[in-house]
Amino acid sequence: MLLLRIFILIPLFVSSQIKFRHYTVEDGLPHDFTYQVHEDNHGYVWIGTDNGLVKFNGKNFTVFNHNHIVDSDFFIDINTYKKDTLVLAVWKSGLHFITRDSIIKPIIINKAFRSKKTQTAQPVDNDIIASNNGIHSVYKRGSNFEFHISQFVFKTSKNGIPKINYNVKSGSNSYNYSTLKVINNTPYFYRGFNKQADKKLFYGLYQYNLKSKELKLSHPFLKNRQINDFGKYSETEYYFTENNTLSIFNDNRIIKTKKIPVNGIIHRYLKTDYCDVFVVNDYDSLNDYIYLYDKNSAVWIKLSDNFSASNSILISDVYKDSQQNIWVTSKADGIYKISKEDNFYTNKILPKNHVFDINTNDSEHIFFLTLKSLASFNKKKKETKNILLPGDASEFNDNLKNTNKINIKYKRKNNTKIKFNGFLFFSDNLNVNKINGIIFKNKTFFIDYKINSKRNYITVDKNVIIYNFIIHLDNELWVSTNNGILVYNLYNGKYKKKIIIDSNNPLLPVYKIVNSPKGVWAIAGSSLYLIKQKSTIKFGEKDGLSSAKINDIILDHKNTLWISHQRGYSIYQNKMFYNFSKEPNFPSSFTSKVKEDNEKNIWIAGNKGVVSINNSRAFKPIHPPKIIVSKKNNNFLIDVVDFSEKNVTKQYKINKSTWKNIKTNIDLSKFEPKKYTLQFRARNPLSNWSYSKIFTHKITQIWYKTIWFYALCLLCCLVLFFLRLKKINDKNKFLRNTIIESKNLQQEITNVRKNIAQDFHDELGNKLAGISILSDLIAKDKEIQNSKSIQKINQIQKESKDLYSNIKDFIWSVEVKSNELKELIVHLTDFGNNLFQFSEISFISKVNIDKNKIDYKLPNYWNRQITLIFKEAMTNTLKHSNANFTSLYFSITENNTLKIELKDNGIGYTIENLKHKYGILSIKKRAEKIKSTLIIESKKGTTITFIGKIKH
Repeated sequence: MLLLRIFILIPLFVSSQIKFRHYTVEDGLPHDFTYQVHEDNHGYVWIGTDNGLVKFNGKNFTVFNHNHIVDSDFFIDINTYKKDTLVLAVWKSGLHFITRDSIIKPIIINKAFRSKKTQTAQPVDNDIIASNNGIHSVYKRGSNFEFHISQFVFKTSKNGIPKINYNVKSGSNSYNYSTLKVINNTPYFYRGFNKQADKKLFYGLYQYNLKSKELKLSHPFLKNRQINDFGKYSETEYYFTENNTLSIFNDNRIIKTKKIPVNGIIHRYLKTDYCDVFVVNDYDSLNDYIYLYDKNSAVWIKLSDNFSASNSILISDVYKDSQQNIWVTSKADGIYKISKEDNFYTNKILPKNHVFDINTNDSEHIFFLTLKSLASFNKKKKETKNILLPGDASEFNDNLKNTNKINIKYKRKNNTKIKFNGFLFFSDNLNVNKINGIIFKNKTFFIDYKINSKRNYITVDKNVIIYNFIIHLDNELWVSTNNGILVYNLYNGKYKKKIIIDSNNPLLPVYKIVNSPKGVWAIAGSSLYLIKQKSTIKFGEKDGLSSAKINDIILDHKNTLWISHQRGYSIYQNKMFYNFSKEPNFPSSFTSKVKEDNEKNIWIAGNKGVVSINNSRAFKPIHPPKIIVSKKNNNFLIDVVDFSEKNVTKQYKINKSTWKNIKTNIDLSKFEPKKYTLQFRARNPLSNWSYSKIFTHKITQIWYKTIWFYALCLLCCLVLFFLRLKKINDKNKFLRNTIIESKNLQQEITNVRKNIAQDFHDELGNKLAGISILSDLIAKDKEIQNSKSIQKINQIQKESKDLYSNIKDFIWSVEVKSNELKELIVHLTDFGNNLFQFSEISFISKVNIDKNKIDYKLPNYWNRQITLIFKEAMTNTLKHSNANFTSLYFSITENNTLKIELKDNGIGYTIENLKHKYGILSIKKRAEKIKSTLIIESKKGTTITFIGKIKH
């Protein structure tokens, strides 16, 4: 347990480039009690806590706990086992693994040896050595995640030489405390540091061979050393700490030993690019402290309450990631990150003032202009003096040479010169061999030549507002104005041309121009341009600049462009913009002016004062983010790991298109089916771009839109068509055969009907005719007429005539021609005429049928049923209607519906009042038999209508 009481020996702002960041449950941690920290091969930082395992990408915490099949939430140790797989030491739950965010429980073959109390887990090839207070468990891997466990401890002799003991008894404390560290896949054991085991000494550094189970002294010259910490120092060198010394050694000897100015035992050491980290157990208080040695400033820093609001915190461990960040885990106070400061600000001046101009032409003083005052800063004495101005200042007029007066422009009043004691030099460094200098006054440039002390002058149009000027290519004077850039010959004073930056806006004002090896940088309107010999380039946010509203630009002594704008400031270096925005050491949200003095310091003025930057060394971009790309079907998910605490820009490019911004993913599902190449990149404002590998992805057509599916459908259609065609042909063949058979059958039926009709006519008809004739002859006999048998004879005569008539109708219906509609019409008409011939009822028959329909054939049995219906109806009319007129009407509608209507003008009747209803019901049933309709209406006369559909 490390007790961290932290205080600063000297102010960090002045002496160091180190900054701190504190993360707690308020930032997303599941618990403030944290243990080990580990970085995986993707750059994620994993943190063990008392409430689960945490994956951190610099912005979001992802938590894994008992909801992910883990029996305990206490994650003590984390290490890389294989690519994409971590091994976890879970308190009271043994070892676990996590791969691609899925936690796996190992299978222990010999469960009796399973050690649940595990504090560390360090992989060696496929195996793992887990330790807990000096008891070491070797997990030998079988197939998949199956492991066999064996255990051992160390027992030391009086002179501190360790021996392995495999007879480990539970609860025994007869062994010596030892520390394990695996380096280059080799297990090393040494004494380490344990406050409870100081009396049981362990000397030297030992290697352990897992296969042979042999322990050997690693470096003989360390055999008498009580090693508190050990590890890699460089590719060929190692380090160890002993008490308060740090020693560097190789395979042959100790190279150097350095005594660290601390009062205690150094039991953890970390080396970074910018500082060394020491965890020290104090001799007096027995508490632990963290010391940093800042390599840039050569200053020792004892960490202070920057870490915690409390007086002290207990820390669990310290860890260095690949970006040189130092992570400090604590018991009950979250986790801390120590990192190198992005930029080093050496001075902060006028923090409560909006400073909008800077004058650096005096080697001893810097002058700053606010709205109401002029401030001078003595760089040696670090003193600031203010002078109130008579009006609202606008800017410095820097275009005067060899004067001891500062010229200030005002918004509403004439220029006023404020005199200072001493000599002030205001002029641009021209670096032109033939010219001493240029003085600008009253719209005129006065040029001093070195040869013959000649002075030339160039006069600018009085209506033009001049902002600044440069000498370009040694022979041209470029003047930035409210009407663009005017170019003059430097030696004869003649006007040469006007440079139009934006062809769409030829009157665009140009506020500042700066020479550079790449061309001339210009602020036109509020945008940044680079004017080259044959082209002009406009820069904005799409090019990585954080703001397109530019206020000032300069080129420093390293030819790096510095830009002040509405979101802070930026520098342009190696074709990249690096953006600096508001932060604790740089409080301004926007900047107005940027200058470089003779000591190579950069001065930046903003709405919250002025800061200076030591610009003697070139700017170095910070570590770029790491990109993690995962793919699911046509969806690409993008995550970045970045601990700069700055906004990260993520972009993607498909094929040879331009780069486009992206948030979290890109879904290609709606893209045209074909082959694509994709690449992703990311950066923060102070880093270069980091690039992913190039992904090749093929979008296949939806199965029901593929050519194969269409071909299959076409094939299926053809098969179905041919099957259908075959079925139709088979059916047609069957139908043809059926028709032939039907015709043959019909012919047979016709023949049968003819024979039946003939037979009935010849046999029954003739005999009935004979009976009728014979009965007539007998009835005419006078003797018979006077006899009692006359009535019977008359009855026989009547019934024989009726039977003959009925037989005649039957024979007619049996005949084939009776199926013809016209035959039915003739037959019923004849019957009506004969029936009503000698009655008082007039009878007419009307036919309203087209000629092409009169030859229709009626369905089978229609003629018989229709004949019986209307014979019965006409007979009833004759007997009961008391009518004097009746009509029979035939018609066929457009849809081939046959309509036969019998109508009289008699007395009518109601079916309910009839005594004998059988006849009426009988004719209705006859219509139903042939699936037709019979309608009877009897109010004023009687109308009987037959309606039937003819299938023609």
